[in-house]
Amino acid sequence: SPTVCPPPPVGACCLPDGRCVVISQARCTFVGGMYHGDGTTCGADTCPPPGPTGACCLLNGFCIVTTQALCTEHHGTYRGDGVACAAADCPPPTGACCLPDGTCQVLSFRDCADQHGFYRGNNVPCSTVQCPPPMGACCLPGGLCVRLTRAQCQERNGSYVGDGTACPNAKCHSGCPCDWNGDGVVNREDFDLFVRDFFAGHADFNGDGVTDSADLMGFIECFLHPPAGC
Repeated sequence: SPTVCPPPPVGACCLPDGRCVVISQARCTFVGGMYHGDGTTCGADTCPPPGPTGACCLLNGFCIVTTQALCTEHHGTYRGDGVACAAADCPPPTGACCLPDGTCQVLSFRDCADQHGFYRGNNVPCSTVQCPPPMGACCLPGGLCVRLTRAQCQERNGSYVGDGTACPNAKCHSGCPCDWNGDGVVNREDFDLFVRDFFAGHADFNGDGVTDSADLMGFIECFLHPPAGC
């Protein structure tokens, strides 16, 4: 509470009627203006004559009413003189979406969510995004099921069920769950690998869908007192 937040920066804003005022960017957008940048000032030629106005669809999906010249200057799509924003049908912004199969597509936020993807931001191209590899159920030699990438599953001598699969449906055969690397014996190598997977978030020992302290305690109990068959 003692902290006093500084006021937002201001700059020249061209209003739809052609007037120029110095206000914040948020206020400029709210009143349908075109912001020229922080610290800019109004001059005689800052804002062109107003002329006819209409709906302008900006790259961020917002719609403002302005002149065609100002719309073009800000890389917008002008819908026509006299067209209101309610009738403009501006498309939503799009950006890189990392899909569950590890691929990237340029989608809207809603379309990305509908496909259970991870939206990386408006106007972000796929060429700048490194999507994580897909994950799925992995049946370890000890019978435990964990969600891993295909490569991580193979590293542990497991059987990969498939991208996007879940452990409750994997039907892994029972065995020795604390034989974490699947080499047939329970030793220090299993413990070291489990700890590494635990801190990477890939050690769901009890199969409840999350990696937490309960998994660590369960593994330690199995490691110190291996059940029959280990």
